[in-house]
Amino acid sequence: RESPLTRHLEFAGAQWRDPLLPDKLGSDEASMAAAAVLASISDYDIVGVHYTRCHSLKQMLPAGMPAVMFTHDLDALVGRQEEAIFGTPAEYKLADEVTRLKQFDLVTVAGPADRSALHSVDRELPVVEAPFTSPVEESAPIGERATGVLLWISSAAAFHHVSFVWFWKNVWPQVRNKRPDCRLVIAGRISDVAKQVGAAA
Repeated sequence: RESPLTRHLEFAGAQWRDPLLPDKLGSDEASMAAAAVLASISDYDIVGVHYTRCHSLKQMLPAGMPAVMFTHDLDALVGRQEEAIFGTPAEYKLADEVTRLKQFDLVTVAGPADRSALHSVDRELPVVEAPFTSPVEESAPIGERATGVLLWISSAAAFHHVSFVWFWKNVWPQVRNKRPDCRLVIAGRISDVAKQVGAAA
């Protein structure tokens, strides 16, 4: 971080910054610029970009170099979440996301409905679904020796706050109804939120 080169990379990457992104977290302009330089001077056949916040990297690559975008969320959905939580209108829409993703040769999505969401805007967008979640019906049955302990660990960021309150109100009562002996262990800064909603015990 102290190198003068880093400042040059940050400046170069900042020229491609997307002003409409709902949350800049995860968008590292210096890393994008460095990756673009490496890809440009090396003999790569294809480039994989690991996060939608780094979609500007595609514009820095040599013309014609195939690129794949791997996403684990859609920024348009993040924008809607921020709008619900903070009350600020989301400028970044799903159509904006599709426009930015159309430049890639292939897009992979992880969310169970992300592919259909993107295709609702553009049916021709090359999207494949690579989910990292398992359907509930495929989960292994709880054995007789299971201890019946659930662990929730997270920070107290706004999204985690909302998620925990939803879990506490809608999910935990059902778990306790089916498994009265089940115990919930809460760790991390989310503990303060848990205490506020009555989970201290």
